[in-house]
Amino acid sequence: METTRSEDSSSSAGRTTGPESRPSRLRFRFVHILYALTLLATALATFGPGGLYGGLLVLAFWTIVFASRSRPQALALGCLVLLFGICLIGLLLPSVSSARTASRRAHCLNNLKQISLALHLYYDDYGSFPPPFLVDAQGRPMHSWRVLILPYLEQQALYDIYRFDEPWDGPNNRLLLARRPPVYGCPEHAPNPRNDANTSYLAVVDPRAAWEDRVAGQGGAAGQGGTSGGGRTGRLFVDFPDGTSNTILLVEGNLDVPWTAPQDASLEEAVELLATERGANRAPHRYEDFFHVHGLQRSAALVDGSVRSLFLPLDPGLAWALLQRNDGPLPPEDQWQVNFRPRLKVANCLRLAAFVALTLLPLPWVWLGQRQRRKTGA
Repeated sequence: METTRSEDSSSSAGRTTGPESRPSRLRFRFVHILYALTLLATALATFGPGGLYGGLLVLAFWTIVFASRSRPQALALGCLVLLFGICLIGLLLPSVSSARTASRRAHCLNNLKQISLALHLYYDDYGSFPPPFLVDAQGRPMHSWRVLILPYLEQQALYDIYRFDEPWDGPNNRLLLARRPPVYGCPEHAPNPRNDANTSYLAVVDPRAAWEDRVAGQGGAAGQGGTSGGGRTGRLFVDFPDGTSNTILLVEGNLDVPWTAPQDASLEEAVELLATERGANRAPHRYEDFFHVHGLQRSAALVDGSVRSLFLPLDPGLAWALLQRNDGPLPPEDQWQVNFRPRLKVANCLRLAAFVALTLLPLPWVWLGQRQRRKTGA
């Protein structure tokens, strides 16, 4: 009788303390912390800030699997849930990303349209487009056309505190760099403190282009018409024998030019932005997915006030024809050539491969740990 009770008590103790009935305890070691940090860093490098959520999701997944009593079953169930989540994200993410990109592109085009309208309002008041910049008595550039058209961009208050009796980077005017009107910035250009004061829209300054760089005399009151503040004169509509709808007035580009600086793009710089691989790679608008870049685009404003998006890189001859005002008619638009081939994002592919490898790294320990637990139970 006593023996039976002893056997019953030992079997009862076995049932309560056996490995299958005990809750699994996780023991975090340094290698686990190192794995978590590496996975999160790889997720951030692969997917950007949103990758942090994906990395945390993977860590939560493996935590649940290794904390469960039957790891293979937990792994199978978790994979089903994870597969459903990935499919849902895969369906929603491209549309959200595409809508966000289209919105930024439309925002930049709208900025360019507003600037073009301001230039035409200036023309109506003064009989010409503004000069590219104003000069002092020694012929040194002092103020940009972007300052002259501020009243036509609903920035009269900013125009009133700008001082034309000192250079654009003088003690007072330098403080206005941080107050760049939003219309001068394209949100597709990388936002950072260094270029928050830079303009995204540049005039093309050259005797052959839409903005002429020449001195017509000295004197005059700053900001008053086409021969203002140093005698710089602006173009007239009759100065465009190619037609106002065939000549680029402004080009979108990030050349690190402060918005008040009397500095813009030369004809050669504009051609580089439109017709070379180097310029195309600096294009603000990209048609792309995670694995490929399908196209590059840059916006431009024409003299007639219209704006359009140009796929890059253009044929060099076409770029020269669009930027010059008197070199003859343009080729038909169906003959415009774009020298671009879709590109594989090799770096993204490598980052994704590293993330997938790290995600699957704990997989063998699911069965190894299960076997060890069974041996211990035996």
